[in-house]
Amino acid sequence: MFSLSIKSSIDQAHATRSLAYNVTQMTQTMLKSNSRSHLDDCVELLDQSLDQLSKIHMKSTSEDDIQTWLSAAITHQTFCLDGFENEKLSKEKATLDANLRNNIQHISNSLALHKSLVTEQANTLKGKGSRRLMSDDFPTWLSIKERKLLQTPVEELETSAKVALDGTGTHKTISEALAFVSLAGTGGGRKVIHVAAGTYSESSLGFSVKQSNVMLVGDGKGRTVITGSKSASGGSNTFSSASFAASGDGFIARDISFVNSAGRPWKTYSRTVVMQSYLDGIISAAGWYPWSGSSSLNTLYYGEYSNTGPGASTSGRVKWGGYHPSMSVAEASKFTVANLISGNSWLPSTGVIFDAGL
Repeated sequence: MFSLSIKSSIDQAHATRSLAYNVTQMTQTMLKSNSRSHLDDCVELLDQSLDQLSKIHMKSTSEDDIQTWLSAAITHQTFCLDGFENEKLSKEKATLDANLRNNIQHISNSLALHKSLVTEQANTLKGKGSRRLMSDDFPTWLSIKERKLLQTPVEELETSAKVALDGTGTHKTISEALAFVSLAGTGGGRKVIHVAAGTYSESSLGFSVKQSNVMLVGDGKGRTVITGSKSASGGSNTFSSASFAASGDGFIARDISFVNSAGRPWKTYSRTVVMQSYLDGIISAAGWYPWSGSSSLNTLYYGEYSNTGPGASTSGRVKWGGYHPSMSVAEASKFTVANLISGNSWLPSTGVIFDAGL
């Protein structure tokens, strides 16, 4: 039944993607403009949803990954739907809006069905993850050839392109190098781009779900820096404001610093937990600010646990139904590295120092 549910979700998503593409083309013709719009973002988001749903349908994978991909597919289509929130809809856009709502509900049903099918074995492995590490601390899904790529000095790597601001490489921008390796193609193999030391701030930097196995290699943390300055206040929407967006499978980056603006909790079921942190006196006594009006204050989940510092007192905090000023150990444990992101299964191979639990 679960497999049939996923297949149905894929079929519906394909139909919705085709409709979104047709509406995009029609809108561009009517407006006589080729500038990127929310509908273009919508097509890309639906491509990503289809990719995630197809992985579930075609691959034997872990319970954690299935849940992640289903949740991501819902998130992508919800974001697409949000773009029509304050817009007067044409007949075609109204149909697209209805299709998206139906898709989201259908995938949500698949997610609920999946949760009901989780076995006792999955419960036993909870917190341990399913990506086992090899004896040399690399995940099993990383091939021997690609492990060597992570260990080989940059000057010894066989690269597809080199980016350098001073013109000593094959390209001066990362965007140009990504476009080049996309057109050149390597038969599905790994495309390695060396990004020399420097700070790179480029518009719409990244690649789509159709471009896979890209690897960026910098000259070291803090030496090769990718950043950006796009924001909603500057005319960009949230989807297109990332400093770097890697949607294709198999992306690897090493020896590079990515600088991005901080995310924020939003919408009806937003979740944010501040735990075991030092809070300075700059923090307002109320602690939290509503997203929009009071409609979501009982459905959100904002929590605090074991914080210290002059701003850590919760006595003057907001009195919302969804706010939890004194989380229990059991509640806080759900948001640890081990439980929230299955960190024990993949973080050790990165060399990052972390605390798995409270």
